Amino acid sequence: MRSVGFLAHDQSQFTKAKTFVSKDDADWLVTKMAAERISSKLIRAFAPDSPFRLLNLTPREPQPSKMSIAAEMHGVRFQLPMDSMWREEHLMATRSLQTRAMLTFKAWQQTAPQQHTQTS
Repeated sequence: MRSVGFLAHDQSQFTKAKTFVSKDDADWLVTKMAAERISSKLIRAFAPDSPFRLLNLTPREPQPSKMSIAAEMHGVRFQLPMDSMWREEHLMATRSLQTRAMLTFKAWQQTAPQQHTQTS
């Protein structure tokens, strides 16, 4: 059975461990944020007032699965919101994406013929 050295929260990482726990227990302590992994053979407990110990790491309820963006729904089309405030706030981002796409396409057009002549 492999064991891992366990240091108290106030011990230096350069101290030789005198307490040992099983590898499974060490992994569990690290997972529960009760200890930090210093190396594969050494862990150190977090201080009692450490913010990590205050974290509530209980498993959350599973969220309903979201529909992927690539899913195709027949008869459904995306339409930008008609609200003028929304359009003002998002116009710059929309234009930026359109401009990037156009510049990328132009750069590709300029390099594509060069690559074609090099391979021939």
